[in-house]
Amino acid sequence: MQKQVIFEISKIREMSFFKTARAALLSVFPFVLIGSFAKVATVALLAPDSFLSGIFGMELSQRFNSLCNGIYAMTGGLSGLLAAHYSAGYTAQFLRQNYKTAATTGFIAYLALCFQQAGQSHGFVFAYRLLGVQGILAGIMFGYVVGKLFLLSGEFWSKVEGREGADQQLPGSFRMLLPLFLALAFAIILNFAGSCLFKNGISQSQEMKAVTSSFPSILWLGLLTSIGTWCGLFGPYTSSIFLMRPRRRRT
Repeated sequence: MQKQVIFEISKIREMSFFKTARAALLSVFPFVLIGSFAKVATVALLAPDSFLSGIFGMELSQRFNSLCNGIYAMTGGLSGLLAAHYSAGYTAQFLRQNYKTAATTGFIAYLALCFQQAGQSHGFVFAYRLLGVQGILAGIMFGYVVGKLFLLSGEFWSKVEGREGADQQLPGSFRMLLPLFLALAFAIILNFAGSCLFKNGISQSQEMKAVTSSFPSILWLGLLTSIGTWCGLFGPYTSSIFLMRPRRRRT
């Protein structure tokens, strides 16, 4: 029994998705670690009432605080985006496709997924949950799909070029346009579906949360919130990443 369990676990470890996830997590870990150190320094050491603020003074402490916040924003704050980048590249590499093009495609397509309109007078913003640490799992899954698109594109062009002459074959750079287009289309569809379906889902879940107080309903809504947060999304007890209403300025 024990050998059978170990054998099944080893088979799961060798699956392409888990190999990609493991490689992507190892690549993202240094950025998350640096961002965590910067965040700890901001919260624990550079707060207005901290010990270092009393030593260095408020002005110098605020400068270090801004610096640490910037470091966190460029490392841990982009963990989900980096996960999509590495996941797409490693998936394509494991499938013997172009790593660099797939990684760049995953990076751009994931930005398109996170892209959203903040308001008529506030331009556009990005969904911070998907870009940051909470979006690592979503980035890995999205990048894995993008890497698979490169495999499908390679199989498609191999069939097409097999029917034509060698002088009619497209260069490699043109063959990369198909997976790039498919990845962007996939990201735009997910973005549009999220902004529509999640808008209705969050409103209905909020209404359900307001009218019910039974334990099974609370347990179910809490489970949905936990799963959504774990995936970098949202739930009945959290706000939607696709609906960030701009704050009104006080007059």
